[in-house]
Amino acid sequence: MRKGVREFGHFLQHKLFWQFIAQVNQGGLTDATARSARCLTALRALPLPRIRGIFGVFIAHLVQSNTWPLKAAAELIGVARSEDEFMRFRCALICRGIGRFYRVLKEPDSLADDHLSRTEWIDGSLLEALTEALSDNGINISETIAVLQSAVPAGARLDNAGIGSVLPRLTEKYGSNAR
Repeated sequence: MRKGVREFGHFLQHKLFWQFIAQVNQGGLTDATARSARCLTALRALPLPRIRGIFGVFIAHLVQSNTWPLKAAAELIGVARSEDEFMRFRCALICRGIGRFYRVLKEPDSLADDHLSRTEWIDGSLLEALTEALSDNGINISETIAVLQSAVPAGARLDNAGIGSVLPRLTEKYGSNAR
């Protein structure tokens, strides 16, 4: 019984997280400054346990999306020049919503379908809003962020020869940005 309650709580946290993302995306996805303000306003209206829950799920998704194939995709697009930039790329991917996030995790080459500006690809507005909302409550997350930035991506690292076979559409679209 206890395991079932814990699993339900985990499911509920994820559901609430994606509802929060949908809520802050209602004003559009292209203006990072406006989205950051919407995120911060929405977070400040929540009780601290809910903010922590959103942060926990967000961190879990940042970890889940830290993979070599996704990093290779970001490098092809030209938005993984540093660990901070790759993390902001993953933040932007999370902010695109549940459907897009999970599709890209399963098939990173599907990023070839997106037509985003460099600024949109590296939008860290949710991370910035969470940092500020937690800081408002006396919680410093800088160490957590530093650990996330320095974490080695999961899976097998793709060499230059393997990138074209794993990410053929992205290689065709952005081939000149290859490592």
